[in-house]
Order: sequence, then structure tokens, then C-alpha cells
Amino acid sequence: FQEKAVDKLQEHIIEGLKDTRPQTKVLLEAPTGSGKTVMAAALLERLVDVLKMRPGLNDNIAFIWFAPNTLHIQSYDSLNRLYEDNRKINCINLDNLSTDPVLYQNDMLFANWSSLNRENNIWRRDNETNTNLESLIENTRNNGTQIVLLIDEAHLSAFTGKQAIAVRNLIKADVEVLITATPAHRPQRAVFVSRQEVIEQGLIKRAVRLNIGLNPDEQNGEHVHMHLLRKAFEKKQDLQQKYDEELGEGVINPLILIQ
Repeated sequence: FQEKAVDKLQEHIIEGLKDTRPQTKVLLEAPTGSGKTVMAAALLERLVDVLKMRPGLNDNIAFIWFAPNTLHIQSYDSLNRLYEDNRKINCINLDNLSTDPVLYQNDMLFANWSSLNRENNIWRRDNETNTNLESLIENTRNNGTQIVLLIDEAHLSAFTGKQAIAVRNLIKADVEVLITATPAHRPQRAVFVSRQEVIEQGLIKRAVRLNIGLNPDEQNGEHVHMHLLRKAFEKKQDLQQKYDEELGEGVINPLILIQ
């Protein structure tokens, strides 16, 4: 299902790049656990190759990856590792642009809305080094570079937050790729991955059992968050011991997921 999704997304983006109108939207709707970041990474890597091979297409393209809160740091680390061997995509952050506000071919800038959407933020106002978002986009466009904007967790604030909308409209990307499990709206160009497909491939389970064996009487006035964390660590230690006995010490490290 990942291969099919990447192929469809690639064609949607190419169609969007041919369109003279800016901000053509392409949606990747896939459930949590389906590997959305992996699909996005493969998509961009293949896209830069395809653009070079197809006559009439501009292969001078750069990317901007937006995510809420600090998720862009996680995405930067993940994709930077994935591209480590071939370096077809050059992953950068705002600090790399402090003296050179321009995106070159195959650059991908990682940022979050809050780093660019505050009026008093250095990236949204004139400053001595002229390192603001306006100059970044202008310099990039002056090089004839097309821009693809990827919006992770696109359902959260990208289309509802006042400043997020302002940033998107300032960038005016040629294509906006929306990545989410729960889209607020579905554009014409969309790729849908069903939960059943992901279950059949074994990436996620049919159901999750929450807080197994939790007894409210054991809370004893402790704050509910602290109590849940304490019980989670107890479960982790129990699982760790079982794995160590079955497979050998340290082979499996159970993780605690806090959602």
C-alpha cells in the first residue's frame, strides 16, 4: 500500500507543478502507524529523480516541511537519517539559513508554525541580516526554484490558524502536500490508505487494550497522570523481564507510548 500511495502522490504532485496556479493541494490520508513519514521520504526522493528524466518539467525544486509544536525536529532527524546515504535531499533548519536566506535545488527546510508565525519573530520581520521569510521566498523564486510545501498533521491549524494561513499565503508554494490521518477536508487530488490495508500488512493491530488491570483503588490520592505513568513503568519493567528471559538481555526494549 505504501508503494501504491507513493506512485499516486508523485503523479498528483507533477500535475500540480504543471498547473500555473499556486497552492495546488495534494492529500495523503493514512492512519497512524502506516508509515506516513516513510512514504513522504520515498516520495520526495523519487520525485527529484522523475523530474530530471521527464522532458518539459522543471527539476529545480525545493521543499519546506511544516509540523506543529516540535514534531518538525523529529521529522528532521528521521528524514536526515533516511537520506544519509545518497543525499538526494539536503535537510536543513532555520539556523542553517541565518546568513543565506535562500533554498537551493533539492533543499528541504524544516520548521514549525510558531517559528515563523509570530510577528515579533526574527523570521517575520526586517533585521540586520535580512533573514526573514519574505526574503527567503523571494531569493528562492529568483533562482527559478519551485516550492513544494509539506504539512504534517495538516488537520491541526494549517487551515484554521490565522498566522498559519498568513505564512502559507506568503510562501505561495506551487504544491501543498497535506499529511494527516484525519483531514478536515479532502482536495480533488487525494490518496487514501485504509486502516484495513495497514492491518493486513501487520503494521498496526486491529485494536488496542488500554490500561490493562488498572485499579482505581490503588491511586490513593496520587495525581492521575503520575499514577498512570507509574503503572506504565511497572508494566514496562515486567515486559522487559519477560523479553530478557525469552530472548536474551537487552534484545527488546519495550517503549511507553504517551498520546
